[in-house]
Amino acid sequence: TWLAADSQRYDLVTLPTLGAFGGTAGVFALHEQHNLTREAFAEIWQHLAPDGILSLSVWMDYPPRAPLRLAATLAELLESEGISRSAPHLAAVRSWGMITFCLKRSPLTDDEIGRIRRFCTDLGFDPLLLPDLHPEERDRFNQLPDRAFFQLLDRILSGDRKRVYENYLFTLQPTTDDRPFFSQFLRWKTLPHLAGLFGQRALPAVELGTLVVVVTFVLMSAAAIVLIILPLLRLGWRGSRRSSVIGYFGSLGLGYMLVEMALIHRFILYLGHPVHAAAAVICALLVGSGIGSACSGRLSPPQTTPQRAAVAVALLLALYALLLPPLLQQTITLSAGWRLVLALALLTPAGFVMGFPFPLGLRQLNQRQPEAVPWAWGINGCLSVLGTTLATLVAILAGFNAVLIGATLVYGIAGLSGKQLFSTTDLP
Repeated sequence: TWLAADSQRYDLVTLPTLGAFGGTAGVFALHEQHNLTREAFAEIWQHLAPDGILSLSVWMDYPPRAPLRLAATLAELLESEGISRSAPHLAAVRSWGMITFCLKRSPLTDDEIGRIRRFCTDLGFDPLLLPDLHPEERDRFNQLPDRAFFQLLDRILSGDRKRVYENYLFTLQPTTDDRPFFSQFLRWKTLPHLAGLFGQRALPAVELGTLVVVVTFVLMSAAAIVLIILPLLRLGWRGSRRSSVIGYFGSLGLGYMLVEMALIHRFILYLGHPVHAAAAVICALLVGSGIGSACSGRLSPPQTTPQRAAVAVALLLALYALLLPPLLQQTITLSAGWRLVLALALLTPAGFVMGFPFPLGLRQLNQRQPEAVPWAWGINGCLSVLGTTLATLVAILAGFNAVLIGATLVYGIAGLSGKQLFSTTDLP
């Protein structure tokens, strides 16, 4: 955030060391690392001096994942800047457990290449990347069990990286601001193969983070059924239109939480801190929803029906999904105060509109099927609970914008269910 507003050019930019000794077993899979996205690297590149260098170190993990994704990000950065050959701009040295990459804006000079070689020889490091590197130099001091890592690295830095992306056991594509989960490497379609390689018990030690989200979703689903749905079964439900009640009020609960989670994640980069983003989004949405809910009681049903309110929310969310990313990108250089003001100005109208569908639907349901009101509350609460974990899972797999688009579709389902539930007059 601060770098985008900075006009200074730097001779050296150093990022924090990635990963941990021995690998992280995927525990950082949910950690948003906006400084490692393609957009962040492009911003850093623009702020490097003509001979400036970007330096960053990464711990080796096994099977190799983080160093390969980092190399892929650097290669795609150079390609996006019109540099077809990455070798003249990249240097890397390797110890027994860590790799340090150096990306130079201008080609490396013969003197710099010689100094890197002398450094490696004097201190027992192996040059991993150099413009004129010989293969035997790579593992003179710190030998690996095989040369598969070197082969994968060379393929990624060449024009063959797309095939590596497609065939490797883990996800290596560079991350983006929409999916800033650099440490999320798991590919679901390779799980059976991974289980065959490492065994069922060892699999969680390879990619624990994403699997924890799935297990959490399953456990929360079971808890919601036991604590919310089962008590409602004692009340019974003799009314009609059960599927419509479930579809309308369940969609409202799920959709609201998807919107909330998507916007919190979206504004973390914009406001610069997760706490600030959560506070701004939750405050704006809840205050806006409260005002909208209060205003819904003053409207007569012919003008504002529950299904129309749900469709209005869906249309507004579609507009947000389309316009919010470029708008935030264009205004991220504003001061922190103005960014907060703009965030509240953008979020409060969404909360206001989202405050209409639930009270309008509950009021009409109470008039037509009062025995279904407890079910409406319970189903809404059940899907709200599940929405938090589901939003995280969708964000990891498809991105924050996909979560917002999913919320749009869910509110559209609420509109269709509301049409079936509230547009008829033959209900008891």
